Amino acid sequence: MAIYPPRKMKGQHVIFETVMLFSIGMAIFAFSFFAFSSYQDFFTGLAKADNLERVKEIAMLKIQEAAYSEGKVTAEVSIPTLLGGSIYSIRLSREGINVSLPGAYTFSPIPFVNSSIQLSGAVQSSKGRFIITKDEASISIS
Repeated sequence: MAIYPPRKMKGQHVIFETVMLFSIGMAIFAFSFFAFSSYQDFFTGLAKADNLERVKEIAMLKIQEAAYSEGKVTAEVSIPTLLGGSIYSIRLSREGINVSLPGAYTFSPIPFVNSSIQLSGAVQSSKGRFIITKDEASISIS
């Protein structure tokens, strides 16, 4: 049996350790990046849904106020121009009110509005306001 002399590996351990340390650092960075970006997406989605709900509640309240007012009514309602960095839309129909932006929406029927009153209209948020117009037989937004 032949005995071989031990190999002398000068400097290769240092290179291997450096590559391993760099790889571990990159793995920690990638994990942190994906974890924080997923948390950001989650909380951005929650904020958008909450803001859509608030805009819908404001619009519903003003429409109900107009419905209970006597005679012809014209009212201007201020709304945020952007939600989550996007323009959104408000649609009023016989079924109810729908507030939507790309990838999210909220809908509710409008309670306590006389069924003989026609509901209609749609607006974009880019103006930062919308106008409610009520006459004897209809309520519309523009």
